[in-house]
This record gives sequence, C-alpha cells and structure tokens, in this order.
Amino acid sequence: MTPLVNVHDDDVDDAQRLKHINNISNQLHRNNRNNGANGQRIHFASKCRLSNCFDFSRCKPGEKLKIHIYGDDEQQQQRGGQQQQKQQQRISETYEKMLNVIRTSIYYEPDASKACLFISEYDTLDRDPLSPDFQKNLPSSFKLNNGKNHLVFNLYSGTWPNYNELDFADFNPGYAILVKASTSYTHYRPGFDISLPLFPKNHPEKGTTFSSVMSTTTTTSFSSSSSSSSASGGSGGGGGVGGGVGVGYDEVKFGLAEESSISYSSPHSNLLVFKGKRYIYGIGSETRNTLHHLHNNKDILIFTTCKHGKKWKELKDERCIQDNRQYDQYDYQQLLSNSTFCLIPRGRRLGSFRFLESLSYSCIPVLLSNYWVKPFDDVIDWSSI
Repeated sequence: MTPLVNVHDDDVDDAQRLKHINNISNQLHRNNRNNGANGQRIHFASKCRLSNCFDFSRCKPGEKLKIHIYGDDEQQQQRGGQQQQKQQQRISETYEKMLNVIRTSIYYEPDASKACLFISEYDTLDRDPLSPDFQKNLPSSFKLNNGKNHLVFNLYSGTWPNYNELDFADFNPGYAILVKASTSYTHYRPGFDISLPLFPKNHPEKGTTFSSVMSTTTTTSFSSSSSSSSASGGSGGGGGVGGGVGVGYDEVKFGLAEESSISYSSPHSNLLVFKGKRYIYGIGSETRNTLHHLHNNKDILIFTTCKHGKKWKELKDERCIQDNRQYDQYDYQQLLSNSTFCLIPRGRRLGSFRFLESLSYSCIPVLLSNYWVKPFDDVIDWSSI
C-alpha cells in the first residue's frame, strides 16, 4: 500500500504529490463538476431552506437554543465498564476545540430528545482525501431525519486539481445546514447555510483575539499544516497539490524578522500590501500570478515567492529569483500593522486565511475572490462597513 504523503509539506515536491494522487485513485481527477473524488455523483439539496428542511417542532418557542452532540450520551453509558471504548473516529484538534466550546456553553443539551440542533461527533472539517487530517470511514449520511436540524462544519472540501466545493468525499450532508468556509454564491442557500472564515489550528478557543496571541509569539505559523488546508490553501483556499504554501496553506511566519530592510516613518504608511505564496499553475494562479502588476515599490507593496516543494526551480518563471529575494526581506506582521488596506486574493479555494489576519491588525481587506460568500454574510452587512 502506498504510504501517505503529507501534501501540505513544503519538502514534498509536485512530482511526489501527483504520483501520490494517481496511486490513490485513477478517478480522483475527474473533471465532471458534479462528481466527487471517487467518481460518484454528488447529491446536494440545493433547494433546502428552513421552511422545507428544518423541523421546528424540536425547537420550542420561548426556550433557549439547545444543541446536542452525537456520541456524548453513548460515551456516558460506556463509563463504569472495565474500559471506556475509544471513539472509532479520530477527531482533529480544531474540531475538538469547537465541540468543547459547545459543551461548555449554555446551549449544550446532553439529552438528545430535548435538543433543537444536532452536531455529529464525526469530524467533517477536512474532507480532502489528500490531507493528513482527513477522517476516513465516516458514515455516508446521518441516521436521524437525513440530516434535518443538523449542523455540518467544514473548512475544506474537494481536492486537487478541481477542488469541487460540494465534494465531501463520500459523505452526504443530506438536509443539514452547512457551516462552511470557501462558500460560493453558486451553491450558498440563503437563510439556511452559514459562511465561515478560514482560521488556523492555533486560533484561540475563546477569550482573546488572535493578534494578542501573536504578540507573545515570535515565529508562530498562522496556518499550520492543515489540510487541505490544503486544501485550503495558501489562501486559505488553496491547497492540495501544487498549492501555495505547503500546497494548501499560505504559511507565513509571524513575529519580528531578524533582518528586515523595511523601515516605517508612521503608522499605516502603506496604502496596500500583500505577502504570500503565488501559484505558477493551477486554480488560483490566474489571480496570484498577476499581482506583481500592482506593486509600485512605494505605498503598494506586493511580495510573493515561488518556493514550495523541492522542484519549484523546475517550474519557476523569470520573476521568481527577484520575487524570492524581496519576499525574504519583509516581515509580514509589520506589513499588516503598517498598511491601510490588505489584499486578499483567493487561493486554491475561495476563502483565505488572509481575511482574518488582516482584520486582526485593523487592516481593511480588499477581496479578489469572485462569488465568495463573505463570512457571516447573513448577519453582517459588509457593504456598510
């Protein structure tokens, strides 16, 4: 059996990634937009709304919202035996944090019969089969009402090379509400689904802001080797093979650079900045590969690097040498702190880690991601901000 390759590792070159993909499945690269990674037809309840895909009888008027987590009651029943059974599915650190927040909130309901909303113990955050955080052997669908009144959290769907937004790798969310990053208006169900921002593994569980955490850290990577983070991608959206950083994430180190040629005369001395990986080919390259045209070396600073994987030199273009040199001279955190606007281009997927990064430093995000549903768009009027 072919060993697992971490497709988000910078030490893994593109040739290795492509070979790994071919070994996983000869159907992985199907171009049919309605097909998943295994070639099966994707079923999506595109017409779901609260009026036809939600059971309001479970949510009594005047009562607080009650959320039940699948598996909690089963685990309690198992206690008292000689040995508590372990969960069959491995849960990522990020998903465990999310479940802990719910369990410790006033909305948590241990009794399933009294709950209005349900969240599965199965980790659906990363549905890119090429990611080390991908959860295998999930049930194909929900047992209760085909997903009605369920919340499905997802940060990464689809895989290289097409990153199909609705490809959850054999998992069918049914009538569940999708709480999802990198959501497009093409598939977004208004008043039903919830658009999430991409956030890194080391994002605080609660009680503080990310920028305050960064102030106490010297070289913390904003995006860990996620999945698809990879998937996700450099832009949080990128990922997967041929992705930006590590293939999926734009992995920019935070903290003060030991050597930086940049000097700032005043706060927000720059008009617009961007620093990150650029894609030489594949989804997202049409955006990031043209950003250099904006750079004026004055108040609009665009710094990109071609470095990703061992074979990046074989794919480099005439700009790579100069780009790589400039990229290493500037500290990303300082750029964010000293700019009025921050450019947020898409990556392999629509969403980007850059969005939360810029907001955490009071830098106004300028989005380059067509059809992306901005985070919490149903409650935040972004046009008025």
